[in-house]
Amino acid sequence: MRVGLVSVLLPSLFAGCIFASSTATVTTTNPTLLVVDPAAFRGDLACGETDAAAPTLRRWVATLYDVSIPADAGFPTPFPLASSAPATCTESVSFAYVLPGHCYFARIDAYDTDTIAPQGVADAGPTGSPVMVDTTTGAVVTPRWTTTCGEPPVGGVCDPYVDAIAFAGPRPPTVPALDQSVTVGGCLPLRAAP
Repeated sequence: MRVGLVSVLLPSLFAGCIFASSTATVTTTNPTLLVVDPAAFRGDLACGETDAAAPTLRRWVATLYDVSIPADAGFPTPFPLASSAPATCTESVSFAYVLPGHCYFARIDAYDTDTIAPQGVADAGPTGSPVMVDTTTGAVVTPRWTTTCGEPPVGGVCDPYVDAIAFAGPRPPTVPALDQSVTVGGCLPLRAAP
């Protein structure tokens, strides 16, 4: 009798647990991201091919700048965020530590080599440095091309809620939206680095 009772009640207990867990509410939150897409600035530059006659884009690094912080706040204006790790010519990069309502623009450094890493890289991974070094020699590598996506607003500081002038130009800064991925706009094509 006990074995029969246990065999009837035991599945009922598990069924109750399964039923209770299936009524739970699951909330999913998307991260707030700013995305930089190389298709927006690559222009006619060939991607990833090795041709001695014409240099091609192999890797690029984006550095995001916050232009919402007033100069008297004690921080550099524009305020640089950590740079991305070197990406291939087809990979987009995303920045997660951005604030909705702040204004950002990106500086792009592009390279014709795959053998670069951020300065200071150890076994722990990228440092966020915008300075690239050759992975075989350790020498600093200067970018072959540069550009920007967006630009600092007139006056240097942006407040998207009160400063319509900041968004009047052809390449306004980008403002992230809460829990959404927003692509940084206003990119110029890559040009030879100075």
